[in-house]
Amino acid sequence: MASLTFCLSSSFYLHFLVSYLFVYFSLFLSLKVSLPLHGLKSNIPLNMAPDSVDDSYKGCEDKMFRKVHDYYLKTERLKNKDFNQAWTDAEARYKPKQKRALSKIYSLAIQVYVTEYSQMFKSFNEATRTQKKSYSTTFQYHSLHFLLTNALRILNKKNKRFQTFRGTNASFHGVRNTEMRFGQFTSSSLDKKIAGERFGNRSCFEITTYFGAPLGEYASQMAHEKEVLIPPYEVFRITEVLKRKDKKDLWCDVVYKLQSTKKGKSVLKCQMVGPLQGE
Repeated sequence: MASLTFCLSSSFYLHFLVSYLFVYFSLFLSLKVSLPLHGLKSNIPLNMAPDSVDDSYKGCEDKMFRKVHDYYLKTERLKNKDFNQAWTDAEARYKPKQKRALSKIYSLAIQVYVTEYSQMFKSFNEATRTQKKSYSTTFQYHSLHFLLTNALRILNKKNKRFQTFRGTNASFHGVRNTEMRFGQFTSSSLDKKIAGERFGNRSCFEITTYFGAPLGEYASQMAHEKEVLIPPYEVFRITEVLKRKDKKDLWCDVVYKLQSTKKGKSVLKCQMVGPLQGE
């Protein structure tokens, strides 16, 4: 009888532990999406992100695709175990569908990004934000950077306008009527409530983007977040800086209103494939 009681208690405890870990891990992934651009820091400047890996690949898409397909993806997966694991997991989940705008390789890149494989995601964002000087040497995400950039271009070929929202728990510093870039791939939502309640309401952004694109079915696990991903190179103007102390019904402590200039700034444009004709 004592043995049976012990077994039942052990079974209950194991079930409880598994359930707890599942909830904790799910919450971790959810919160991970909401991490601000530079972690929980104060007075992060909203500027032109001068150290960003900002290649737009405009005009060299085909050449860079061949390099990624034939060399970079294989090499970078071999050198980076976290990236390789994230890609392998995405392949296991992939379900081919007809009439998709994106081919498999682009779909997998989005899956790798949105599922946020813990170590890889943090490393990729940090590298994109800071490794301009290492772009042609030690930067280790040429494949993912290109595939995400070109996927957004394919998904929004006509540069359609989207009004999106981004919530964070960080503190930023931006000046009205100045220009800025996010300098990394930046998640935002079509739903203000989701952006504020799920991702933070300390410093938030109301964004008009022409280069961002809704991920839709390509981010199926995160479909409820109505994600629009914005590329590193899009230039915005800060049109307003609103504060809750001056406007009590504001959805965040501080709200930055960003209007796309409809232009991108790509200092590293096509650097990995050499100069283009006429340049």
